Amino acid sequence: LVTVAALLPLLVALGFWALLPIPLPDRLAVIPESETRIDNVRPYDSVEKWAANGSQAGLHLLNPARAVYFDERIRAALQPPFRVLDAGCGGGLVSNALAAREGYLVEGVDLSPQALEFASSQAAKADLHNVRFQKGSLYELPFPAESFDAVVVSDVLEHLLDLPRALKELRRVLRPQGLLLFDTIDRSVLSFVVAILGAEHVVGNNNNNNNNRYF
Repeated sequence: LVTVAALLPLLVALGFWALLPIPLPDRLAVIPESETRIDNVRPYDSVEKWAANGSQAGLHLLNPARAVYFDERIRAALQPPFRVLDAGCGGGLVSNALAAREGYLVEGVDLSPQALEFASSQAAKADLHNVRFQKGSLYELPFPAESFDAVVVSDVLEHLLDLPRALKELRRVLRPQGLLLFDTIDRSVLSFVVAILGAEHVVGNNNNNNNNRYF
C-alpha cells in the first residue's frame, strides 16, 4: 500500500508539490484569495482545451460514469420532467450527457466564456434543445429561488475559495425536497496523484494547478 509519507519525496522531486492543495484545518473554511497558489482561470481559457484530446481529456474519460451516477440518483428520488442545474458546468460534459437522456431540462452555469462556447457547440452538434448555458457565478446564481429539482456539482467544490457561500446559494435555487449531488476526487494525496496528476496532467497534459482544497 502506497502511503502519503512515501509519496511526498517523489512529489517534491518531480516538482509536483506546488500542485497540491494547501491542507486546511477546516475543510469548509474560506480560503483568502491572497493566500492561495491555485489558478482557476488558465485551465479553461480556450475552447480547444475542452476537446476530447485537449487538456480536459481526463474529464471526458470520467464523464460517462458520472452522468450515469447523477441520472440514477435523480430518477430514484424525483419524477420527470427533471429541471436540473449543472453548477460550474465547464465544457458541458455532464449537462449534455443528462440532456441526452429522457425527461431532462438542463441549465449550465460557468464563469468561463470559452467553456460555455464549447458546451453550446456540443449541444448543437447533438441537436439538444433541452439544455441552455450561460455565464454565472456559484456565489450569485442568475436564477430565482427554488428553480431546480436537482443541482449537480461535478469537480467544482475543490476549486471554490468560499465554500459556505456557494453552498448557501445552491440551496437557495433548489426546490423543497430537491437534490444536491456532487462529486470530487480530491480526497487525499494518493487520490490526487492518481486522479488529478494522472487524469489531468498526464492524460490531459494540463500543466496548471487549480484545485484549492481536499475533501
